[in-house]
Amino acid sequence: MEYCEDFLNRITWSRYPEVYEDLNIEKMRRIICENVDYLMRLKGEKAVEEVINNDIVAGYFRMLLMTREILNIPREFLTHIYLIKEKFSEKMLNELIIILIKYEKLFQEHVKLFSESTMFVIETIGKK
Repeated sequence: MEYCEDFLNRITWSRYPEVYEDLNIEKMRRIICENVDYLMRLKGEKAVEEVINNDIVAGYFRMLLMTREILNIPREFLTHIYLIKEKFSEKMLNELIIILIKYEKLFQEHVKLFSESTMFVIETIGKK
């Protein structure tokens, strides 16, 4: 639970729920905690620390939060992110996420559609 709160504080800049009044905070909290717990069960505490302390990952989750797509991520999503790091390197993971964030910003008018596609990219690479 401690890691869950730490990650929530990182992605919300410690300002939830007052900043995100129209967001289902409890659902977001549950989804983030499920992601952290799932990663903890599969890969352990070190993996959780590495992912939740990654500024680029936190920035990507902030973007998902702002577009409300954070409410649609599967419980394995954080694990997929870690598996990309494990398979390729942290540098490659960060570069991929930076590209996906740029892609999101470029197509802001269609954010929902593109948030889903960037999440799909991470899920697909993480599963392989």
